[in-house]
Order: sequence, then structure tokens, then C-alpha cells
Amino acid sequence: ETTSGRMLKVLLGDDSGARVELEVPLLKEHRRIRVGEPAEVIVVGEQRNLLRFRALREAFLPDSSVWIAEYPFCERSVFTSISDAIEREQ
Repeated sequence: ETTSGRMLKVLLGDDSGARVELEVPLLKEHRRIRVGEPAEVIVVGEQRNLLRFRALREAFLPDSSVWIAEYPFCERSVFTSISDAIEREQ
């Protein structure tokens, strides 16, 4: 349920300096988001080093179990299963 037409703007980034900004309708569950918590995003690029990339406009914040998206582009259960498998390997 959206919060009266208000928007949430989130800046995601990593230590390399890569940045992605997401702007989505504000939902009640977004209150659980904390500054600095890890985010998982699907990115694609033409080069292996991902110097230039595009991010899917959807992010998952596992610490708060919150999705940030205007529309669910990926199959979320598959996304979290892959994320869990990667975490177990590390």
C-alpha cells in the first residue's frame, strides 16, 4: 500500500564508486530500511569488469527483508534463492 503518492529516493553504491539511484512509490514497509544496510541488485554489462553497467530497477535489502521497486521485474523467490546460495558459498 502506497503512502499517499509520496516517493522514496534511494542511492545504492559500492566501494568502487558505482552508484544507482532508485525512485519508487513510498510503501509502509520502507520504514524498516536503515541507512547503510546492504542491498542486492541485478546488474548487466557488456564488459566482464562491469566498468559500464545497467541495473535492473529493483533492489532487495536482506537485513530488513524489503524490496525497493516500482514494479517487480524479477522472480523474487528465485532472486532470494540465488542470493542465499551465494551467501552459503562464501
